[in-house]
Amino acid sequence: MDLEKKLNNALYLNDKSKLKLVFEEIFITYKGLVAFIISSYIESRDDIDDLIYETFLQFFNNASKIKTNIKGYLTTIAKNKTLNFINKQRRSENVDIELLDSLHYQSYKLTNHFSLIVTQMHQHLSYIEINIILDHLIEDMTFNEIADKYSLNVNSVKAKYFRALKKCNKAMKGDK
Repeated sequence: MDLEKKLNNALYLNDKSKLKLVFEEIFITYKGLVAFIISSYIESRDDIDDLIYETFLQFFNNASKIKTNIKGYLTTIAKNKTLNFINKQRRSENVDIELLDSLHYQSYKLTNHFSLIVTQMHQHLSYIEINIILDHLIEDMTFNEIADKYSLNVNSVKAKYFRALKKCNKAMKGDK
């Protein structure tokens, strides 16, 4: 019996064991053809494998709705999934390039702004006070971690941190 008849019979009987056997036979029969179609568009073995399994998954999920022959349906799915994958990759690359350019510019502006802030901090704070603030706010380190990093007492780190913040606040208000 050909595969279309086996599939229709198993679907009609709603026999899960027969469906499983027919699906395995269809997979074994057409996997090479599907792989050939996909590999004629893309080269990545991982992407090819993913698209093969997506093709068969879509086929299995829609097996009861298939009106054409299995081979024609699988080749159409494989081609469409591959072309969609390629288009998605191209859109992603275009977006990524634009996004990277934008992020690079924003990063440049932030870096310059950050450098200016740190330079201004040097006028009012000691080296250790600046580092404690940066470690806590930028690096998201706890006071215990900062104390370990600089071999200081935790209470000393907290005191230096809050004192440094007060100095910064005073400097911003112009009270020096």
